[in-house]
Amino acid sequence: MLHSAVEQLLAILPEEVGKFKQTEYPLPIKSAFLGEKPIHCSAVRKDLIEKQNGDLKDLLEPLLLAAELYEASCQDNEQYFLTDNQVQSYVFSGSKWKAGWVLVLGGIDQEKLVAKFQEKNFLVFTDQPNLKNTVYIGSRATCPIYFLQLMVRYGMVWRRDSNPSMKPGFASVNFEKYYFPSNSLSDSSLSNIREFVSAFYPVFCAFYFRFY
Repeated sequence: MLHSAVEQLLAILPEEVGKFKQTEYPLPIKSAFLGEKPIHCSAVRKDLIEKQNGDLKDLLEPLLLAAELYEASCQDNEQYFLTDNQVQSYVFSGSKWKAGWVLVLGGIDQEKLVAKFQEKNFLVFTDQPNLKNTVYIGSRATCPIYFLQLMVRYGMVWRRDSNPSMKPGFASVNFEKYYFPSNSLSDSSLSNIREFVSAFYPVFCAFYFRFY
């Protein structure tokens, strides 16, 4: 399954680096891993190939970077990327008035599951369209990256604003424990890429989060 996910990412990884619009962080995942250092698609491709047979945790960075680079290259990404104003709105309404955020992936009938989360006052993000009062992140295999970008940008802005003198560097924290209650659920119908991207998100938050 892992090799299949890597092969699929290699097949769709663009040649040039794109960027998202209406944000201070045009590539949030890249900023979290690399800070102000430039990113090159060829380097991410090389990293994926070299690390696909090694320790799973070493594949975390190139896999998530590749997923973000692909989504940034898609012409319709403005439909799914959360602008800074949207992030601010979700952070305020979520942290003040909601129980948390939850990402629900896969399945052909999420309506009942989503309704249960909404009854518990969660804000639901999903890859299924036309579900009432949810945030649709698209249906591509790499779509969970939009939920992770929300986590990353919340952490970046909150940490920076609470400590303006903070310099770029590495901070090992448990994002879910200390910043915002969030979780993801998926089922066996997911594609290999989508399953790995969504599964890696809490691992990323716990062990690889960097604040700038």
